[in-house]
Amino acid sequence: MDYSAVREVALDALPLAGLHHLALFTLLIIVWIRRRSIERLMAAYFTLAFTTVAYTLTPHAGTRVWGVASAALACLWLSEAVRTRGSYDLARSPRTRLVVMGAFGAFAVAYPGFSGGLPSFMFSPLGTTLPPTLIAATALLNAASPGTYRALHWSLAVAGLVVGIPGLAFEGWIHAPLVVVSAYAVPLLLGKGRLRDATEPARPASVEHIRDRMYARRTFLPGPSDPRRRRRSGRIRRR
Repeated sequence: MDYSAVREVALDALPLAGLHHLALFTLLIIVWIRRRSIERLMAAYFTLAFTTVAYTLTPHAGTRVWGVASAALACLWLSEAVRTRGSYDLARSPRTRLVVMGAFGAFAVAYPGFSGGLPSFMFSPLGTTLPPTLIAATALLNAASPGTYRALHWSLAVAGLVVGIPGLAFEGWIHAPLVVVSAYAVPLLLGKGRLRDATEPARPASVEHIRDRMYARRTFLPGPSDPRRRRRSGRIRRR
């Protein structure tokens, strides 16, 4: 693999990388608000991301193999977007796993060394080269395991190891996160991952949930009125 060609492609595709970051930040806001139906949204985004990676890498001889692999992964994500097989319910995922996978996702968004003199958190090669796109996608599925689409999850893990191990040998530490997040996916897919106890009380997950709990509590102090409450009409007796 011609790693210098990968860097050149990333620099040529900086405007596309910026658009990907804008789309991803917008999508994360939507996900934060909705929370309950994020599978199809995330699948649609990663279909687009791997499609644009294939578009940028396939025309160059030194990166064509990565481009073809990206096209295959885009097809898997498209299948997931059309017919959702996975569930990204993070309620039972251990908090440690969520924090670690979130850190890997943040590293992918700010992937260093490929944005020239521009800020990496806005112009990292997410959606234009394969390693950061693989890190972000695999971290998401790791966080949601075991309710993920297994064929897709296995494909991302294997692709991450195939891309990351040679990169770690030839380019150094920059590929270490890809190797770690891909290797971490293997025991999860083999059923070795720990899940949070289902009997553990769930904490409020959104502003709406907090508001509902606040209105459900009874107190002697005056508070905000909830139009959904039934008011009892009472008569005051006069003596």
